[in-house]
Amino acid sequence: MSRTIWILADQLARNNSALAEVVRVDRRTEPARVLMIESEAQWKRLPCHKHRVMLSLSAMRHFAEELKRRGLSVDYYPIRAGGLHGHHSYSDALRDHLDRNGPAELVVMEPAEPGMRDEVVEIADACGAAIRLTPNSMFLTDRRAFAEEYTCAGGFRMESHYRRLRLTNRILIADSAPAGGTWIVGSETSIRLPDQLNPTGTSFLPDAMTHEVAECVEALFAGHPGCTSDFQLPVTHAQANDLLDLNLNLNLDLNLPLTLTSTLTFLDLGLLHAPQVLKKIDTAYQEGRLPLSIAEPLVREILGWREYRYGISWLRVQELQRRS
Repeated sequence: MSRTIWILADQLARNNSALAEVVRVDRRTEPARVLMIESEAQWKRLPCHKHRVMLSLSAMRHFAEELKRRGLSVDYYPIRAGGLHGHHSYSDALRDHLDRNGPAELVVMEPAEPGMRDEVVEIADACGAAIRLTPNSMFLTDRRAFAEEYTCAGGFRMESHYRRLRLTNRILIADSAPAGGTWIVGSETSIRLPDQLNPTGTSFLPDAMTHEVAECVEALFAGHPGCTSDFQLPVTHAQANDLLDLNLNLNLDLNLPLTLTSTLTFLDLGLLHAPQVLKKIDTAYQEGRLPLSIAEPLVREILGWREYRYGISWLRVQELQRRS
């Protein structure tokens, strides 16, 4: 049966569950086509910073090239600086893909945001595509199990969920107790924002592909805040991991806000993998390279805020649907 694996802009994880159906452990691939769409309409909904648009588009294009090197057939719909692209939305591109390839099934990893999940399903239905959602593999929380547990318990706070995940995944744990004897470290200490955005002095200079994205962003999203000339962010899995390693090894309280922001950003895109990030933080602490005052807030943002938000957003949507 022919099928298309549709990878969304914030699903660039190598362990994407939809992609995993056609990429085997031995790195051989099964017959399938990957679909990736850059949507001009999506980025014009809200005037976000140009760096945010550049990061997403460049990361998508680099991941598409990686998939091609791994032997996958990628149907990629880019947007062009001169507006010379035949699509302006997901629907336009999906209809064209379906007309040209006629897959029997469209496979998509379930989006993290419930609103995006509904939008993807509606777009597929409107285009006449049979869609199948696979579980989201970018989080450690099963949100259906989260909803069941939350309902049975009559609700619970983020810290309770955070503690359970810490114990289950053995992160900053010593003999079944939290490292340092407390679950929350440094909550009474305010963290000063860095004077510069890159205290490490490390830069990831744009390559030809990212320069092409910059031209596109300046042409199509001129009204968005910021500029593209100073863009030096990681756009690949390897670069994102390099930045994380540098931040962890820098070992400065000053760097904590930047590390929190960059880590969550690259996790949400799929350029970083949560279990690997948590393992690196835990190892750095165990080896004495990272103080607990930095390690625990980092872990709390990932296992606490990020995972709890993922679970609770699904629960709230279910409640709204029941009431309506």
